[in-house]
Amino acid sequence: MMNILFFILLNPYFVDGFFAHPVLLDDHLIATDNHYSALYQISDEKMDTLVSSPGSGRYFSISPDRQYIGFKLINKQGLQCPGLYDLLTGEIRSLHDFCTRVGQVSFTENGKIAFTIGTELIVKEDLNENRYNLGTYANIAPISPDGQYVVYNDDHDDLWVLMLKNMDRKCITAKLEGGFFWPKWSSNSRLIVFSSLHGHIYVYSLPEEKVYQIGEGTSPTWSSDNKFLLYHRSITDDMVLIGSDLYLARYDGKERFKLTSTSGIHEMDPVFCNDDNTICYHTYDQREICLGKIEDNRLIHQKNIYKCEKFLEYALPQFTLTCGSRDSIDVPYYHQVYDVPDWFNGHWACAPTTAIMAIAYYNKLPYWNCWCSNPSGHTSHFGRYLCELYHYREVDYNLQAQDPSGNWASGGYGYMWSGSNRPYTHMAPFLSNHDIVSWRDITPTFAETIAEVNAGYPYGMCVGLTASGHLVLAVGQVLDWHTLIFNDPYGNKNTAGYPSYDGKYSRYDWPGYNNGYENLNNVYWCVGAQSDWEPLTDTIVDDLQFNDGFYLHTEPPSSMVYWRDVLTGYNGHAWWTYTTAATYQDTCYAVWTPVLTGLADYNLYAYIPESYANATAARYHINTYAGSTIVIIDQSSYSDEWVLLGMFGFMSDAYVRLGDATGIQGQYIAFDAVKWEYLGPGIEEMETSPLQAAVTLAKNPVRGYIELNICGTIGARLDIVLYDITGRCVCDRHEILNGGTEKIVCDIGYLSSGVYILMTSMNGQETFNKCIIVR
Repeated sequence: MMNILFFILLNPYFVDGFFAHPVLLDDHLIATDNHYSALYQISDEKMDTLVSSPGSGRYFSISPDRQYIGFKLINKQGLQCPGLYDLLTGEIRSLHDFCTRVGQVSFTENGKIAFTIGTELIVKEDLNENRYNLGTYANIAPISPDGQYVVYNDDHDDLWVLMLKNMDRKCITAKLEGGFFWPKWSSNSRLIVFSSLHGHIYVYSLPEEKVYQIGEGTSPTWSSDNKFLLYHRSITDDMVLIGSDLYLARYDGKERFKLTSTSGIHEMDPVFCNDDNTICYHTYDQREICLGKIEDNRLIHQKNIYKCEKFLEYALPQFTLTCGSRDSIDVPYYHQVYDVPDWFNGHWACAPTTAIMAIAYYNKLPYWNCWCSNPSGHTSHFGRYLCELYHYREVDYNLQAQDPSGNWASGGYGYMWSGSNRPYTHMAPFLSNHDIVSWRDITPTFAETIAEVNAGYPYGMCVGLTASGHLVLAVGQVLDWHTLIFNDPYGNKNTAGYPSYDGKYSRYDWPGYNNGYENLNNVYWCVGAQSDWEPLTDTIVDDLQFNDGFYLHTEPPSSMVYWRDVLTGYNGHAWWTYTTAATYQDTCYAVWTPVLTGLADYNLYAYIPESYANATAARYHINTYAGSTIVIIDQSSYSDEWVLLGMFGFMSDAYVRLGDATGIQGQYIAFDAVKWEYLGPGIEEMETSPLQAAVTLAKNPVRGYIELNICGTIGARLDIVLYDITGRCVCDRHEILNGGTEKIVCDIGYLSSGVYILMTSMNGQETFNKCIIVR
C-alpha cells in the first residue's frame, strides 16, 4: 500500500477513473468517464451503467425531448454503428448496420436524427431517409436544430456549413489559421461554437458571416437564450495540472467572467441546466458531480449531486479483429519512466523522450547504455541522454532542472526545462542541434500530420491525452480512419495502467473523431523531425556512422561526459578527447570497421581534422590479415588531411582502433574517418601438398630476416624470390640443399614495412606465401 501511495504522490502527471461531461436531465444525471468508455445514469445516489463500449461516451448527444441519448456503438471487431439509447425503456436501437466509418448522432427540434456513414450524411425521420454527399468523412456533423443546415469538417480540419435544401456550402474557418473541430449549434440555429485544435474557442454567426474569438478554453456549451457560453480553462506547469476553473462569456467575446477561483479543486465540463443560472460540472480527481448557481457573474456552490468514493472502472478497447492494418515507420521506442537511469524520475520527461526517439531513429547519437530495473531489468541505449551531461555538435547539455523527486538532471531534460525553458520553445532547437531539420507548428492540421508520417518522418506532437498535456511521436496512421499510430513515451493509454511499457504503436484518435481508441482531445503544437541517415559503411568509415561501421566506446570507465566533438574534419565532424598517461589501457576509444570482401591489399588512411588534434603519439591498432599491428602517428603534424598509416593485407575482419592511452597526459586526440584504399587482390593460399609443405616460414610477420624451414634432398636447388605488393622483385636467392631438415635465413632488414609475396621453388614445384615485414 505504501508503494502505491508513493507512486501517486510522485505521479501528478496523470489522474484516472473520474467523471466527464455530466448532463442534468430533470431528476437524473447522464455522464461518462475520462476514457469515454461508458454512459452512466445517476439517480437517487445510485449509478447505473447504460452502455459500455469503447468510445460510447465520447461526443454523445441528448435529444431535445430528453428521451434519447445519441452515441456511437463499437463492437469487439472494431466496427461501428450509430445508436440510440431510450431513457424511457432502456432499449438500445441501432440506426444502421455496422461498418468502418460512422459519425456521431445529432437531433433536430422536430425529431429528425442525423449521422454520417462514410462521406454521406443520413437524415432519418420516422421511416423516411434522406442522404447528402459531404464529399469527405466527418465524425462530427451535427444537423442544425431547425433541420436546414449541417456543419462538418474536412481532412484539413476546416469547418463547412452546408445548406441541405440547395447543397450550397461555405467554409467558415477559411480566414483562420490551424485546424478546428467539435462544432455545436445554438438552439436558434444561427450560431456555431467550435474549438481549435490548439485549445481556443470561436463562434461563427450565420447571419453576419462573421467569426468571434472567445479565447482559450475547453468544452463550450450554449445557454438556452443563445447569448452566453460556458466552458472551463486549465492551467498547467511543468506537465502538472495546477488549476482548472469555469468561465462564462458572451457569444461575441465582448464579456468574459471567471466563475471560480478555487485552490485544489479542478472544475471541468460545465453545462447549463434547466435555467441559465444553474450549471452542472465535475471536479476531476475528486470524482464529484456538482450543482452551482451563477450570481453576479460568480459561481455560488450549492451541493454535490454525486460523489464516487472509488476510481471509476472503465472498458478499454480490446478489439479481437482490427479492421485497420498498421501502416507506420519503425522508430525505436523509449519510455520516459522505465528506460532511464534508476535515479531519475521521468514522469515529466515526455518531451525529451519523444525527441530522443526521433534522434535514435536517425541514428544521430552513439549508444550510451544504462541499466534499468523496471518493469524488469534491461539495458537502455539512449536513456542517459535524457538526464545526464553530454556534449554533441559543439553544444553542452549541462543545464539542470529538477525531476518530480527533486533530483537535478541535465541532458535533454535540463535543456528543455531549466529556468524559464519549456519544451514549447526548446524541443525544436534540441532536435536541430542533433542535425535534424526541425520547426514548431502552432497551428497543425491532420493533413499536415499525415503528410509527415507518410513521407517517413516521425512527428512530435503536444496533445491533450492527459489534462496536463503530453508529448507523443506520430509514426503512422490506420487506413483513412483519422486514427494515428504513436510511440507514446508514457505507455499505451488504451491498455490497463498508465504508465505502461507498451507504448510502441499506440493508437489514438484525432480530435473530433471516434474509433474507440483514446483521443488526442487537442493538438496544441507539433515539432517536425526531418533528416536522413549516414551512408552505409563501405571502405570509408566516418565517425558519424554510429552503431554501423563506427563504434564510440562509452561504457565504464568511459562515458559520453568525456567525449567532445568539433564541426570540422571529414564530412564536417570529428570527435576528440584528452590523452592519458597510460600506454596500454584506454579509457576512451573508437573502432572503425569497414565492409571488405575477401583477401585484398589496401592503403590505410586516417583523417586528421584541423583542430583538437595535437596528440604526438596516437596509437592506431590495426587488425590485418596477418595479425595486429600498431602504427604511431603524430597528429599535430597534420591538419585537415588524410594520413597514410601503411599498406596492409585485410580480410572481412579488418578494423582500426584508436584510444586515449598515449603515454602523454592532457593532449587533444581526434577521432575522424578511416579509409581503406583498394590496391589489388591478395595472393590466395594454395592447398599444400607434401612436397610443397617442405618449405615453410618459421614465423610471420617477420622483422629483420626471413627464416625458412626446409626439408629436401641432397643437391636439390631451392629458389627464393621475394616480391613487393607491386610485383617488383626485391630479393632473389638460390641455395643448394644439403638434404634432410635445415634452416635458411634471408636478410631483409633493408626493406620497409609492408606486405610481400614469398615464392619458393624446389623440384619444379612453386609455393607462395604472404609475408608481413614490420620494422
